[in-house]
Amino acid sequence: MSKPLFVHDHSGINMSPGPNFEIFFKATGNDTDGLFDYFDLRVGHLEGFPMHIHAVQYETFHIVEGELLLQEAGEWVVAKKGDFVLVPKNTEHTFVNVRRTVAHSLGVVSPGGFEKFVEAMKAETDATGGHPDPKKVEELCVQYNQKFTGPSLAVSLRLVPEPEKAAEFEKELDALQGDWTVVASEGRGETRSPEDIIEHPGLVQIDGNKMRNYVKDREDFDGVARFDPTATPKTIDFLGLTQGHPSYGKMGLGIYELQGDTLRICWAIMGLKDGRPTQFSNRPDENQAINTYKRQTS
Repeated sequence: MSKPLFVHDHSGINMSPGPNFEIFFKATGNDTDGLFDYFDLRVGHLEGFPMHIHAVQYETFHIVEGELLLQEAGEWVVAKKGDFVLVPKNTEHTFVNVRRTVAHSLGVVSPGGFEKFVEAMKAETDATGGHPDPKKVEELCVQYNQKFTGPSLAVSLRLVPEPEKAAEFEKELDALQGDWTVVASEGRGETRSPEDIIEHPGLVQIDGNKMRNYVKDREDFDGVARFDPTATPKTIDFLGLTQGHPSYGKMGLGIYELQGDTLRICWAIMGLKDGRPTQFSNRPDENQAINTYKRQTS
């Protein structure tokens, strides 16, 4: 028979994979007659689980702070503060935090017992120095009705660079953080007038790998950006995540230059140009768009 339970913040059964990814089970099936587990997540930048399926359990996410990017049954969901997500049983899903702000989420897994799988996986991972035996993982998945179906979103979106490039990627991402105001814009042989830029100001906001694109009275959409400072020219990939916008679920390809407080991005115009631009040019036949930004300092 269940008993009343009181658990403090940042406490419970600690199943945290690391310092930037906290998981506390506040209650488990042992406390609820097997009905559900209740967990508390705090997810740092680019943290998250591999793609997976709960064969017999439902899962929920209720975002308390920050936001999580989820992929659920092939669809993208950006869950922000106050949002609630239900993942039915036997549904392929996972999540990642692409912002530098920690995401805090509360959730339920029902029926209970999921913490036993997490505990067993953590023990195997710790015992093998972070490299669990695939055969053992498969055995645990069968035992607890779980299935891994792919890598984490940070890996599949190529947001995690090769180890030898990690320092350069991190330094570049640090330099790109913040708000950037459009000061010039051109494309397909034409140039926006200064008057139009004043009447319809634009900006780009970069928080971690989240990127928002805004032009007053014209468009406002966001997504995930991957910057590669080791390529020549430097490259940017942008996955659109604003439902209803033409970029949703599509990958935009571009190149960029960063010089101090000036950022230039040249995009291949979606639907008009295949492949990535190779140079900053504005010929009518190229179907490219070039925006120049200045960093907002106040």
